Amino acid sequence: MSLSSGKREQQGLAQEDNNGMMFIRAIADWNKGDLDSYLLMYAPSVVIHGIPGVEAGLECAKKFYQGFHRSFPDTQILVEDLFTRADKLACRFTVSGTHKADFMGISATDKFIKFTGITILKFIAGKCTERWNQADFLGMLQQLETIPEKTS
Repeated sequence: MSLSSGKREQQGLAQEDNNGMMFIRAIADWNKGDLDSYLLMYAPSVVIHGIPGVEAGLECAKKFYQGFHRSFPDTQILVEDLFTRADKLACRFTVSGTHKADFMGISATDKFIKFTGITILKFIAGKCTERWNQADFLGMLQQLETIPEKTS
């Protein structure tokens, strides 16, 4: 390994650490109810996959997150696992909160929900430019009793 490639590897590791620390800080901001600080993680042109109706761009993502936070104002996100590699970050998480306002056409139920998910984020120049989500929204809807649980 040449010295220059070693420096590049160290810089890559430092960026991985920065992305991970930025993500953890953003989640802490969310958990405090500071949505504006949470959204600083995203690039203006961010593309979020896996959430129906969320089109490209920070404004569309902001509308979704504001709506979610308004509907579940006590939402907490627990980071279960976090992995970083080069420009990507993967996280396994648990979301919990109480349904206090309309969410995607579902009137407030005052029910406590808890669901899990996995997300992958891609970073460029310290901002999330793309995010892929896979969360148990079916389980969340079942907890809100908007769809029946499968019976055997």
